[in-house]
Amino acid sequence: PGPPSATLSSVVYVGPANAAASTNWQVAAILRNTNGIGLVGGGADVTATVSFPGLSLPTPVVTDHANGTYSAAFSYTRSGTYSVSMLLSGTVIASTLAINVIPGAVNPATSSAVPATLATAGVVSSF
Repeated sequence: PGPPSATLSSVVYVGPANAAASTNWQVAAILRNTNGIGLVGGGADVTATVSFPGLSLPTPVVTDHANGTYSAAFSYTRSGTYSVSMLLSGTVIASTLAINVIPGAVNPATSSAVPATLATAGVVSSF
């Protein structure tokens, strides 16, 4: 059948077009061999990386589904664009994904209000 091929395999994002911050999202690798045939077993050396400018992020855990597919789940709180790669024996599978994470819903339990002062036409108002 041939060994797994990083160039013939693919990576897909499983989730909404714009993932909301603090929600789970996932990427999956679908491995194919050097003949382009999908693998039906597990045991390949698949890892994942995720990066975001200015942040040091933990290495994601990859799950081997023992059917030629591998997945990694993420949940990050910062909105912006994350770069996600899945690697086969250290080689990027297909290409690196850019995943846009948007701000999540406001949570009153973790939010606070701060008094603000406005100056309008020389009149200072506090609320």
